[in-house]
Order: sequence, then structure tokens, then C-alpha cells
Amino acid sequence: MPGPDRYERWCSGIGDELDYWRGALADPASEVRQRFDPLRLFRDPELVTHLARGGRLRVLDVGAGPITNLGYLHPDVLIHITAIDALADEFHALLLELDLWPPVVTIGLRGEELDRVLPAQVFDAAYCTNALDHCFDPLGVIDNMLRSVRVGGVVSMLHFVDEGSFEDHRGLHQWDLRLEDDRPVLATPTRDSCVDLLARYADQAEPVELRRWELPFRDGVRPGFTLRLRRTCVGRDKATFGL
Repeated sequence: MPGPDRYERWCSGIGDELDYWRGALADPASEVRQRFDPLRLFRDPELVTHLARGGRLRVLDVGAGPITNLGYLHPDVLIHITAIDALADEFHALLLELDLWPPVVTIGLRGEELDRVLPAQVFDAAYCTNALDHCFDPLGVIDNMLRSVRVGGVVSMLHFVDEGSFEDHRGLHQWDLRLEDDRPVLATPTRDSCVDLLARYADQAEPVELRRWELPFRDGVRPGFTLRLRRTCVGRDKATFGL
């Protein structure tokens, strides 16, 4: 568990994070504003097809911000999204200020606290999109995401490479995620601690996708990668509910 100094640095970045979202939400042309369309299709239709049970898919979105970016609809499956974020209360105030109403309301909950609130194996899929570097304890968040999905469920993590370094490790950006020899690694700013994510979770999950990608950014591109882990066993669950 990271120490109090890191938590203080994390708290110092909340203002900058809210400023970013205030600007994105206020811009009618931003990608963020497109997320308010309640008819927006879910972004992973193939995953929906493979994981849905009984015509339903239960999805957890960790670090969702003021509004999830997953989309909402699939032609054959009813998708139920639970979106959480540590700053949900602050985001709600921003949305009220701008008179915006998301199709799915983000719940105020840190990913590190999921195991205190939800039973294990509640969801079919869990997502974290460019948010692990924002977390106070990212390994704790991944632990809880894996715990929250059923055996056979999938945890998807999509992140820019070395986002913490890109942001000079200011405020919320305390961690780097990268690929080293085609293996996903979580690292501290000083590189005094690096965790191979495949090795850490080998006893309870298997990789089903590890893919590099690039997105346009300002005058160039930003590299990133997608890691998907399928839960294979109960692993570190404190309690299991047969859902």
C-alpha cells in the first residue's frame, strides 16, 4: 500500500483534474459531450457477445470520470453499467453547473475500496480506461477488478504508455504503465518498483489480448496498449457469491 506522502500528492492534483473535466464538459464539440448520447453503441460488441448471459451483460467501469465512455446499447443484449470514480461528488457538481445529465450516473467509490462494498463475482466485465495512473493504489484496484468479475469474466485495461511521466507525475498522475519486452509493467516514477502484471496475476487470470495502439495527440501521436485478462479461478477472493 502506498504511503501517506503519495496520498498527499494525489490529493494535490484534484483541482487540476476538475479543471480538465470542466473544460471538456463545457465544449459542445468535445468527444466527452458525445458520451451523453443514450443511444451510443457499446464499444466492445464482440466482448458483449462472448460474455453476456441470459441476454444481459453486467459491466463495471472503474475511474469512469463524470460520464462513462463505454457506450450503452447492443442490438441483442441489455447492458447494465456500474460506473465508479473517487471524485464522483465533485463531478456531479460540475454536471449540475453545466446542466448536463449522463445516461449512467457515476457512483462515488474508489477502486481500492470495491472489496468493502461489493461481493465478489458480480460482473461479467470490468474496464479501466486511462485511469490506473490516477489511482492511489493501482495494484489494489486491479486486484478488486479481478475479484469483482465472475470466473470467465474479463478485465480490460486501456492506457497510454508512461502517462505519469508524460504529466511529470503531477497531482493524480503518480504511476507509469508500459510494455517491456511485450509484457505490461506498472512502475513508480523513480522505477524503484516495477511490477510485471502478467506474472502478478498468473495464478488467477490469463491474458486474452495484449495490443499496442496509437492515438492522434496535438501535433503527433500518443502510444498506448490494451491488456485484457480473463479470470480463471477464484484466486484472492475474500468471499465468493455464486452469481
